[in-house]
Amino acid sequence: MERPSRSSVNRCRLFALLAGLCWSLAGVFIKSLALHPLVIAFYRAFFAMLFFIPFAGTRGWRPQLRLLFPGLAFTAATSSLVWATKLTTAANAIVLQNTAPVFVCVLLYSLFRERATRADLLTLFLGMAGILIIFGAAAGTQDLPGVTVGLGSGFMLGVYFVNLHFLRGFDPFALMLANNLVAALALLGFAYLQLAVSATELAALACLGVVQFAFAHFFFFRSIEHISVQEASLISLVEPVLNPLWVALWVGELPSAATFVGGGFILTGLALRYLPFGWGAPQRRAE
Repeated sequence: MERPSRSSVNRCRLFALLAGLCWSLAGVFIKSLALHPLVIAFYRAFFAMLFFIPFAGTRGWRPQLRLLFPGLAFTAATSSLVWATKLTTAANAIVLQNTAPVFVCVLLYSLFRERATRADLLTLFLGMAGILIIFGAAAGTQDLPGVTVGLGSGFMLGVYFVNLHFLRGFDPFALMLANNLVAALALLGFAYLQLAVSATELAALACLGVVQFAFAHFFFFRSIEHISVQEASLISLVEPVLNPLWVALWVGELPSAATFVGGGFILTGLALRYLPFGWGAPQRRAE
């Protein structure tokens, strides 16, 4: 195979950065919309589904039963992230969803007896330390429900990543269409929780689904054409750093000291995992 040019590699790195930037906008949209979190999750999935239809259609995609369970795990992970962002700080929500690789390590060993490497164990140790710090600070406060839901989002994202082991080689654009189709259908009933959605809110929801979510995955898929998933994942880690920053600037919400410390442990573990000497990342990502 011909080695890609430097310009092609740099372009893919730019795509990974753009993916992280798009993902980082979630907190601002979710905090700004006075809608039920599951209503937001439904519309985000619906507009993202519309975006991926032409891509998957050109690849001859057809619905398959084996995509149902990953789609449901994807739905649980993404909708619980939206809910957690409403219940607690955006920093807590996004940092805790990034514990997914910790749960991947645990699930792969528990289900398939896949042994952990040193990089796995380091990620697991730092991730658990970060979780304990954030939960310890949230205990007995109004943040506890949101922190719990945020950790659940990380767990369900881990379940989704494990399911990707059975979908190797599946077209990523078709997979994202299937995921968002399942999510839209699963959450359709919740759209009736808040029928009065204004034109301004609908435009914001469309931007959330297309720009923040669909574009992010599009850029990430383009990025791994000439760089590794590990490198792309490392670059796109700007997302959990920028997400709370945009929220702080837009709505004035500041992370707690525990979030800085605990989140620092979690993100350090992820960074070390995604570096070239690490175990490598599962395919990114479903927030």
